[in-house]
Amino acid sequence: MNAKRRTQSLTSLALGAAMVAGLQVGAAAPAQAAGPKQPRQVEFTNYGTRATFTHVTLTVGYPKKVSRTAWESTVQVCARGAEPVAIGPDTFSYTVADGDTRIYQPSAGETGKGLANQWLPAGKCTSGTITATGREPLMTSFHDLASNERVDILPATEWDGIPKVGWPRSAGTSNYYGDFTNDKVADVVGLSKGEGITYRTVSGPVLWTLGKPGLKGLNYPYTWIGKSPDMDHNGASEILARDTSGTLWQHRMMGNNRAGFPTIIGYGFNDARLMSAVNDVNGDGYAELFSVRSDGRLMRQAVKPIRVSSPVQVGRNWQGIKHILSVGDFSGDGRADLLAVTQDGKLMRYTLSSSGTVVATRQVGHGWNSMTKVVSPGDLNRDGRRDMVAVRSDGHLYFYANLGAGRWAPAKKIGTNWNGIQAIA
Repeated sequence: MNAKRRTQSLTSLALGAAMVAGLQVGAAAPAQAAGPKQPRQVEFTNYGTRATFTHVTLTVGYPKKVSRTAWESTVQVCARGAEPVAIGPDTFSYTVADGDTRIYQPSAGETGKGLANQWLPAGKCTSGTITATGREPLMTSFHDLASNERVDILPATEWDGIPKVGWPRSAGTSNYYGDFTNDKVADVVGLSKGEGITYRTVSGPVLWTLGKPGLKGLNYPYTWIGKSPDMDHNGASEILARDTSGTLWQHRMMGNNRAGFPTIIGYGFNDARLMSAVNDVNGDGYAELFSVRSDGRLMRQAVKPIRVSSPVQVGRNWQGIKHILSVGDFSGDGRADLLAVTQDGKLMRYTLSSSGTVVATRQVGHGWNSMTKVVSPGDLNRDGRRDMVAVRSDGHLYFYANLGAGRWAPAKKIGTNWNGIQAIA
């Protein structure tokens, strides 16, 4: 194959979210029914060839077998343009068979120093090795997180020898919504002093403090966090986070309780008094971000891989709402619903239309006045339904099992001293 790269329309990671048949309700749904673009549909170069693309100039060496189950490639990359570029194992994937594409994992390197995950300053260069394990790479890809573009690095062979690319999966992921520890049950993430802490859910449910996944603001401390469906199809839900400047970030979660690169997807969210991500309701393949603004407007935005869409007003007079959240479909109509706690302590279900507007309202709980935080981390008891947790004014954390059909199990205390946690996801 000619080593000259081809310039065509580009894509890389996931664009949206659509439930795949056979997954449990609690599973993290891939973002779109259609698969990724295939070789020849994106830019490419050959192993060992230096090539320049939108944001990088890079050279990736042929994979060399360095042990019985490991293959290593040398990478040299320079950042182009005016902004830093996300570079590291998290931005490279390798394909070992048709549809079997895997994200490189951080490694110290076998024969050379491992390439580190880093923000490479504009005009700067770096080098290192990336190591594939288990099976020999048949091709490698670089994923530009800033533009959502993919570049393929191919062997010099005929096109018939190039495998089909699948969605890049990350090791240590379960494809279950809200699970960051690869045990097929959602975990709870708390925000303390601007940094995330993961609490692993075990039978009971009981929460174990697992540690910090690296969920931390780059420039300013975070003030809010929330989970959203898996946007890049790597097998883990994402984390949205707002910092003190009002900037909205998206963290790619990489499996085994590790947060990947944060990327900016929106600005101007200081005016958002309440926020919650909701599964796609209008069929465009993207999760929704609902927010209550300081003037009482209820706004909806699509959460896309590199940005949120422009806000659309879908409600008004929400000044009396204290909390908003979603447990997915709570009404049984096949579409995600929005839940809210009112000032007088009522828990309300808002049925959403295909355009994201409220079409019906029903009370589904009472006595929630004392709750200071109310969220749905996902399915915490392995029954396939997303559950709810709430912090009361005394700092106790309570678990509410989702029984379906608009019903909750009685509250169960699962934690104490949660008053110091700023936000929960």
